[in-house]
Amino acid sequence: MKFSNKKIKLEEILNIHSGVPAVICGHGPSLNNHKDKILELQKKQEIIRFSVNNWYDYFTDAPSYWVLSNPEFSIPKMYSVMNKFMVPILYSLDGDFTPYDKIEDILKCNYLPYDQRHFKNHDCIQILQSFKGHHEKNKNFDFTEYGNNSIMWHPPRIGGREGWAGFDLYGRCCKHKRCSTTIQEKLQELSGCDKHYSTGDTVALHALSFALLMGCDPIYVSGMDLDYSRGYADETKPVPMGHYTMWQDNSENLLNDMEIINTSANLLGTRIINLYKNSWYDKFTIGDLEL
Repeated sequence: MKFSNKKIKLEEILNIHSGVPAVICGHGPSLNNHKDKILELQKKQEIIRFSVNNWYDYFTDAPSYWVLSNPEFSIPKMYSVMNKFMVPILYSLDGDFTPYDKIEDILKCNYLPYDQRHFKNHDCIQILQSFKGHHEKNKNFDFTEYGNNSIMWHPPRIGGREGWAGFDLYGRCCKHKRCSTTIQEKLQELSGCDKHYSTGDTVALHALSFALLMGCDPIYVSGMDLDYSRGYADETKPVPMGHYTMWQDNSENLLNDMEIINTSANLLGTRIINLYKNSWYDKFTIGDLEL
């Protein structure tokens, strides 16, 4: 897709791939069941492929869009690889604090900065103080001021998201110039859903949102196993210690986010199809890559 400017705005991508099938590619081992067909369909330009993080460890060919929200893959660390493949970079401002002018200087490819935290354009500290005021007054976690979504404020059973509910306790991301609307709010606005999802426990959720915002249909999900006990699609890559049941232990918020995204998709008349038939979560329709 050609864009008029190197830096892309969220509004510019709305419905640009209306009715075109898409595949969201995670790095779970179930990706191996579909990878060859995904590449074949992409080469024939029959699908849009969204890949995340270090996709180059699992594919030889570049995706249609590269989605990031992890400081480990910041643009100053990755720009040489990004410039090599020249695909649009969709990166979170909350995981990469690099100033825009530096990004403009070092990146040759298109890039879209998105916000995943600052709901209502509020700083993290302001959002957390609002929650604190609610909790002190009501003695519960039923806080719905942001996205009508109280689940994101429920304490995780084990471990937890960065900060509280995924917001930065030190406000580091708030000092960086950000977007006026988060990706969650834009999806809620476009779909008319009564809720929006949380700050997000996996970048795959943001990739799903981008596919929905771009009008893709159907949207297939491959390799989003969210089960470290199964390892990665690249069987030589070690699993981080202590991560074997991370998603299940902290699943309430993740499952709620999936349900909100799937409801948003239904309101848009879009199908989300999970290609992993033995998935531990059941929020998306199980199906096959039928193209």
